[in-house]
This record gives sequence, structure tokens and C-alpha cells, in this order.
Amino acid sequence: MSMSSLWNMGIQIIFFPILARIYDPEAYGTFSVINSAVMITGTVLTLGYTRAIVLAKEEDMLQALLRLCLRSLVWTGVVLFLITVAFGDLFLELMNATYAGYWVYSIPVLAILLALDQIGVQWSIREKLFKKVSLVEIPLALGSKLFNVGYGKFISAQADGLILTSAIMYGGRFMLFVTGLINNGWKRMTHAISRESLQEAKEKFANYPRYILTSGLLNTASSYVPVLLLPAMTGNTSYAGFFTYALIVLDLPVRLLSSGIASVFLQRSTELWPNHPEALQERTLKLYYRLLLIAAGVVVVIGGAGEEIYAIVFSERWAEAGAAASFLVLSYFFRYAGMPLSSLFLTTAKERELFIFQALLFLSRLLGIAIPAYLGWAFLDIIFFYSVLTATVTFIFGLWPLKLTGLSIWKPALITLALFIASCALALGIQLILSP
Repeated sequence: MSMSSLWNMGIQIIFFPILARIYDPEAYGTFSVINSAVMITGTVLTLGYTRAIVLAKEEDMLQALLRLCLRSLVWTGVVLFLITVAFGDLFLELMNATYAGYWVYSIPVLAILLALDQIGVQWSIREKLFKKVSLVEIPLALGSKLFNVGYGKFISAQADGLILTSAIMYGGRFMLFVTGLINNGWKRMTHAISRESLQEAKEKFANYPRYILTSGLLNTASSYVPVLLLPAMTGNTSYAGFFTYALIVLDLPVRLLSSGIASVFLQRSTELWPNHPEALQERTLKLYYRLLLIAAGVVVVIGGAGEEIYAIVFSERWAEAGAAASFLVLSYFFRYAGMPLSSLFLTTAKERELFIFQALLFLSRLLGIAIPAYLGWAFLDIIFFYSVLTATVTFIFGLWPLKLTGLSIWKPALITLALFIASCALALGIQLILSP
């Protein structure tokens, strides 16, 4: 799975500079607004049951969870479509993206495809299909990027090409999961389920619609709320494009960690807890320290030369996105180290604590943009304030999974802060050298 993630990361690195020269910040800003709505609403559609699929040990429980996901998806999908029809134009007006036009109606379609894709992803993790998934994800990612380039170059360099690419990725990957990768996937997903089995699944995972759904919604919303707030409060859609492109580079390690390391860690931690807590503690601490080194390296490179790297790789018109990335990497340091371990909240059945942290993270990200934007600060000043505020919550959130396994967090906390300070100092030194 990690090799697949590396290949996907390589594809992204190759195509991002090409796409940056085809689609301008305003086009990316418009797509970011639509995509943010898709990501937030797509999290809601299965009511949190998707996250329980990997924990189902019996086939009957798996099929019951799949049926709960699909039933929830049908009803919530219809509601989302009606809301989009009623308030879609108002949404675009508030986001200063009225030129997106009828593409606002793609939101419910993409949200449903995204939810189906997440069902397939969690199901493949449960089935331990890491190698099979890697064989199809690489050509699918390559094909979608080629489509993206061709559409933007020869048809339209507006947000529609980016939106259509997302639809191809979500829909194509789900169909590959259920028709090829997962053994008898379509048959198992549509198999008749008794009322007793459904009721048993509802009772066993009763906390998921309450805590896991809300936690997931808060987590997703907090990630995308800046993209919605920036154009709404500043009146400049390009700022959403700059912010999104700043995250494109910073999110590459996140994608590697989430689709590779985090997926494997979730599966292994489920096997070890609660019967082998010492083995889980050892594995968790070793992984955390390795992740810290990765985070430190990214801070030094992007924090020290983000603006220059963006100007060279993506062209001068994206230099401001690079400057934003050099600020955002401060909070991403703690995200890199802690994000793959967050599955321990589910493994140890601490859904309520996960909810509390997600609520605090959402609040910090909301206020991090809203306060300085309301005060009329410049774009980069807003981003710096946002990054510093969210870094504090992310730091604690990243350490807490260690505590859940029974480990003391004081020593890891001191090591984390020492490495963070050292990497920031190196980044600052690079900035001073590069500054005219």
C-alpha cells in the first residue's frame, strides 16, 4: 500500500506543475468551493457507519453495515439534492462564485460518489487488499490526470475540468472495488439482510451516528472551512485557490500517511488491542517518532523555501500560495506526526474523546480565519494567524493517542517540541539566506 501511495504521490508531483500552468487561481478557487461542499456533505451521507466496516469481524456484520451505509446514502442523498436545488444559487452568491453556474448541482452527485468510494476504501482495508488496490489506483490516478490536462488544454481551463476529474476518480475507483478487487463484492453488498442483523449492527455501533459521524463531519469541515470562509469574507475567490494549492503540496505526505501507513496501522492496532497492549504501545511509539522526522524534513524545506519552490515549479502566479504554505507547514508538522495514530480513538472505543478534539480543532480553524478576515488583515497575515492557532490543538490531538494505549505523553511531548523548534530555526535560516 505504501508503494501505491508513493506512485500516486509521484504522479501528483509530475502533473501539478502542468495543471498550474493551465488552470489559474480563480479556476482553482471555484473548484475548491465546490469540492469543499462535496467533501463536507459526503462525510454525512453514510451517517458514520463507513468507519465501522473495517472493524466487522464476521461476514454477517459486514453485510449489515454495508446495507446500513447504502440505506443511509439513499435517504441523505435525496435530501442533499433537494437542498442544492433550493439553495444552490444562494450558496454560490455567498461564496462569490456565481460564474460556477449549473455546476453547483454536481455537489450531490459528487458527494454520493465520494461516499461510495469511502465504502470501497474501508472494505478493501478490512479485506487486506493492499497489493490489489495498488495495481489499479496507479493507472486510475494517471488516467484522471491525463484527462484533466487534456480537458483544460483543449476544451476549457475553468473549474468544470477539475470537477469532472473528481467524478471520474470517485466513481471509477468504487466500481473497481466492487466489481474486481473485492471477492464477490457486488453480490456481498446487495445480499439480503435480515432485520435482526440490521438491528444488531445498529446496536453494536450505536455511537457511530452520534460521535463518529459528528467527529468526521467536524474534522472534514474544519479542513475545508477556510476554503469557504476566505472568498465569503474577503470577496476574493483567488484566495481560496491560493490556499488550496498551498495545501496540495502539504497534503501529499498526508495522503501517503493516510492511504498507506494509517490504513495498515488501523488494521494492525485492531488485532493487537486489547489483548496485547504492550505490543501496541511499542508499535505506536516507534511509528510516532518516525513520523516526527518526516514532519521535521517537510518544515525545513517548505518553511524555508516555500515561496521560491512554488514560483519555480508552478510559475510566478502561484508564488503567494508558496508563501502561504511556508506558514501552514507550522501546523502541518503536528498533523504529520499525529494523524496516522488517530485511528486509536476508534480502536480503543474512545469516540467521545475523538469528538471533543474534532470540535476543538474545528473551532480553532473557524476562528483562525474568521477573526483576522473580519479585522481586514492581508491574506498572508490571515494564514499565519490561522496556522499558529490550529498548531496548538493539533499538537495535543496528535499526542493523545499515545495516552490511549497507556503510554506517558510527557517525554514524547518534549521531544516533539524540541524537534519542532529546531526545524523552524533551520527553516528561518534558509529564509534569511534566500532573502535578497
